[in-house]
Amino acid sequence: MKKGLFLSVLLVFMLALAGCGKSAQEKFVDTYKNQTDLPEKYTQSVSFKVDSFEADDLDTESAAIAELLKQMQVTLTSSVDSKAEKGATDIKLVSKGSLKMDVDLTVLSDMKSGEFFIPLKNIVDVDSSVKTLIDGQTSGAFSEITKSHPELKDKYLSSKTITEFAGTEEPVKTSGKTVKATKDLQKEVNKMMTDYLNGLDKKRFSEGKNDAVEVTLDKKDFSAILTKAHKMLGKAKVKEDIKTIASEQGASTDFDDNYTEFRDDLKRSIENFDKNKTVKISMPISMKAGKDDKLESMTMKIKIDNSKDRTDSYKMAATLKLTNKDFVKLPAFPKSSEVLSGKELETIIQEAVLKVMYGDKIKTSDLEDLDVSDEGL
Repeated sequence: MKKGLFLSVLLVFMLALAGCGKSAQEKFVDTYKNQTDLPEKYTQSVSFKVDSFEADDLDTESAAIAELLKQMQVTLTSSVDSKAEKGATDIKLVSKGSLKMDVDLTVLSDMKSGEFFIPLKNIVDVDSSVKTLIDGQTSGAFSEITKSHPELKDKYLSSKTITEFAGTEEPVKTSGKTVKATKDLQKEVNKMMTDYLNGLDKKRFSEGKNDAVEVTLDKKDFSAILTKAHKMLGKAKVKEDIKTIASEQGASTDFDDNYTEFRDDLKRSIENFDKNKTVKISMPISMKAGKDDKLESMTMKIKIDNSKDRTDSYKMAATLKLTNKDFVKLPAFPKSSEVLSGKELETIIQEAVLKVMYGDKIKTSDLEDLDVSDEGL
């Protein structure tokens, strides 16, 4: 797939998600407009699945990835308590292809301190297929760790653990300026998409099953939305908000030049997108409103057909679903004694690597006398 086309389609896909007695059009737009207005406590689930993918002339690595994607689904379920400034996200990855896997990982977030925690029981008790895969990459060290340290199932990794182990700086806590900049950007995107939807022919909207309202976007819509996005990015306030967010992430070096280059690349992608006469795009969007026109659920299906292109033939289909649910109580956060330090993690990993290399005769006390650096291994 051509890079520009893929990025353009992905951008529209994410823009539509970011925004997420009346006519069907009015119901749809009102639900879309209110979808970012979440209560103090909420639970939201988002799933993404590649339904099909076909392409010609893929290299071996790309073909393997494509085959894996065909049978894969990722589901993120997040519960947030804004007043307590805490959240939990469950990440579930399921693949039913040749490489079967079923991974469930939880991340606990303390929004007040900016720290996150990962229960190691999710990693120690990982799916057998995943364990085999990791063992293949670590020469069996992963299984050695889980066998020698069963107590890890009651421990946690934290962001501090990871940064201490890696020898990097801790992520900067999100500042009030960045929070405001992010909300302002969401409002800009929401307004852009709402204005566009309001400008469509009302006959394009319809009411489906279970009180859902629907509209289908096509290639012309994608091009128009991308053009509006390019124009929006030209606003000084939007650029400033993006720079505020980038600066906090340490990505402000040469920001102006990189930003200009990004907008230029986007413009070229739109031009190439419009010139492409073989690609067909269809994205039906279905929304169902709950109480007070708040979003209850949304389903987006994207179909791209470029099979008539002689040099870049492909077809793909994917489904994204978003559901707002009743709030699920957050799990308990770990005590300080339950969180591994970076030094403890380093010792455990070094010990496992040495046992794999030298057998059970090696002792932890011998670690200081052995070179376990990448170069030494």
